[in-house]
Amino acid sequence: MELTELILLFLSLGLTVGFAGGLFGIGGGIILVPTFIYVFPLIGVREAILMHVALGTSVAMLGPTALASSLKQYKLGNLNMRFYRTWALGIAAGVFLGLLILPHISARELKLLFAFFLLFSMCFLFSSRESDNDSGHEPQGLPKLLVSVAIGMLSILTGTGGSTFSVPSLRAMGMPLEKAIAIASATAPIVSGIGIAGFVYHGLGVPGRPPYAVGYVDTLVFLCMMPMTFIGAPMGVKVGNAMDKGLLQHIFAVLLLVIALDTLYKLYG
Repeated sequence: MELTELILLFLSLGLTVGFAGGLFGIGGGIILVPTFIYVFPLIGVREAILMHVALGTSVAMLGPTALASSLKQYKLGNLNMRFYRTWALGIAAGVFLGLLILPHISARELKLLFAFFLLFSMCFLFSSRESDNDSGHEPQGLPKLLVSVAIGMLSILTGTGGSTFSVPSLRAMGMPLEKAIAIASATAPIVSGIGIAGFVYHGLGVPGRPPYAVGYVDTLVFLCMMPMTFIGAPMGVKVGNAMDKGLLQHIFAVLLLVIALDTLYKLYG
C-alpha cells in the first residue's frame, strides 16, 4: 500500500476501535490486538512476527488513555495509593518477567495464549455482577504479590493493560468494585511504559517488520490511530448509553468468542 492509503486505513481503524471501546465500555488490547492480527498481514507483516508487532503496538497505544483514566480515578478518590505502591512493584516485576520470556515464544504460541485470554474474558463478561463478593477487604502479603506478578506477565504477553485480569482477581479477594477498577486503570501505565521499551529493544533489527516500526512498535499506526480513538470513544459511549448494558455486554462476549474460535481454527483447522 502507498503511504496515503496506509494513513487513511489506520485513521479509519482508529475511529472504529475508539467507537467500539466506548460502545462496549471496554478497550485496550482486547480490541486492538484482534484488529492488528487481521490487518497487519495486509501490509506485509510476516506471520513469524505478526503477534509480536500486534502486541507491541497495542501496548504502546494503552499508555496515554490509561494514564488519563488513572488520573481521573485518583481525583475521584478511588485510587488507594497505599495499596497501589506495592501492587505496582509486583506488576512491574511481572512485566519484566514477561519480556524475558517474549523472545522465546513463537507467534503461534502467542496467538494460542491470546485465544485463551479472549475465552477467559468472554466468561468474565457473561458471569460478572457488580455486587459479587463485596467484602470491602483488600488482598495483602504474598497473595497480593503473586497475583500482581502474574497479571503483569500475562498483560505483556497478551498486549493488554491488565484490567481484564485485575478486576476479577481483586474482586475475588474482596476489593470493592470501584476501587478494583481504579487499581486496574493504574496498572496499564506500568505495563505500557515498561512494555514499550521491551518491545522496541526485542524488535530492533528483526526483518519483516512494517516500514515505520521502531522495534516491534509501529509508529505510523500509533500516530494515526491514537487521536482517532479519542474522537470515536465519546461517540460509542453516547450510542452505548442508549442501549441495554446487559445486552451490550453479551454481544461483546459473543464477539470475543467468535474471534477466539477463528484464531484457534486458523491455528489447528
